[in-house]
Amino acid sequence: MRRSPILLSRFSLLLVPLAAGALLPVQFALNTRLSTVSESVSFSAAVSYAVGTLVLLLLMFSGRFGRLRPDELRRAPRWAWLGGVLGCAYVVSSMILTARLGTALASSVVIAAQTLTVLTIDHFGAFGLDRRPITLPRALAGAALIAAVALQSL
Repeated sequence: MRRSPILLSRFSLLLVPLAAGALLPVQFALNTRLSTVSESVSFSAAVSYAVGTLVLLLLMFSGRFGRLRPDELRRAPRWAWLGGVLGCAYVVSSMILTARLGTALASSVVIAAQTLTVLTIDHFGAFGLDRRPITLPRALAGAALIAAVALQSL
């Protein structure tokens, strides 16, 4: 039986967040190691962002991920520019948490918090996103993640 291109495409799209999710604990570990060696969480975060910025610039100028349109950025709401600030807080806190809690518990707490946050964002359609109300299965998934974090912290 041949698969539908739409199904295959959706399956392929699911591989991206799986890979990204697998990379997060690795990023936690790498950044934490760098902060241990350098004895500076903020320096390690700056190095992480500098290397990431170089990679993003290469991707941006490659043209493979859309055209660069700086003039269109004026239409973005002011709050949309805060993503970098939140990213810095995320990277710094992940290094501190990983050093103190270990990669498994730190990652699990982050994943549980992300899940609860995305359920809330989806439910209310926050930040201009489509509204996707919380359903019983989604609520149960959030509760299961909280239970998993609680079990890990014992």
